[in-house]
Amino acid sequence: MNLVNSYFILEGDHGFSVLPREIKKEINHTVMRLTLNEDGFGKFEWGREPFLLHGFEITVFRYDSRRIICFTSTPKNVIEVNKLIKNTIGADLKISRIKIGKKHHLDNPQVKNFKMDPIIGVSFTLTNDILSWPILIKVYTTGLTTFNMINNKEMIKQIIEFNLELLDS
Repeated sequence: MNLVNSYFILEGDHGFSVLPREIKKEINHTVMRLTLNEDGFGKFEWGREPFLLHGFEITVFRYDSRRIICFTSTPKNVIEVNKLIKNTIGADLKISRIKIGKKHHLDNPQVKNFKMDPIIGVSFTLTNDILSWPILIKVYTTGLTTFNMINNKEMIKQIIEFNLELLDS
């Protein structure tokens, strides 16, 4: 069994320039709460009260003034994060997606086995001195990015950097 981390990137003017920050709102009997710490990491919880019954909790990371990373494999969770931001701040964010039909590449010696499929997306492996094995990274055309399970924040940030380089190219 291969465990994976996954995330979507929400892009737009989200308005989270001051941290820490917490926003909470109830929409249609569903409670939503987004909390961001000084380091930009936080969590998004949504569900029905009491105790967010049948709810969900995902990790979020405010990457910069235009991007929020939502660590989840479910688009529904990302849609709920966007709904909360739209209803409290007024910003409507979009899921970042790789442009189909463009020639993508990463010019980095740590990137190996780079493959592109115009329907599925991009896949490559990442190796460096920190890792004892290569990490397989897949960036799907739907906006979902998956990679082998790791808990090193610096490595996760590096994966996000490679992903953003693909999106911006």
